[in-house]
Amino acid sequence: MRQARLRSVQHWIEQHLDDPGLSLERIARANNISLRYLHLLFGLCEMSASEWLWHRRLQRAYDLIAKGDGQSITEIAFALGFSSSAHVSTMFRRTYGVSPRDVGRSRR
Repeated sequence: MRQARLRSVQHWIEQHLDDPGLSLERIARANNISLRYLHLLFGLCEMSASEWLWHRRLQRAYDLIAKGDGQSITEIAFALGFSSSAHVSTMFRRTYGVSPRDVGRSRR
């Protein structure tokens, strides 16, 4: 039962990933669960709720940068809720071992 609820919450997050105001509190409220229960649900997977949210945002940033549709890295970063392009660059390097610019250049 909890696994199904987790998938439902993750699906909702996916649908709202582009909302820069997305927070754990908003996720819990929109899914009619407490913040504590949200954390409990994410205990079923390898990442905390916060880590999962940032991981998915980072994957979306990678996809958008690789797509190369003319958006700057800064525009993508702010649209996905990162506090700055430096923040996304740091997380990007840590996760993928390359800079966002390198991904953008390699796809052109």
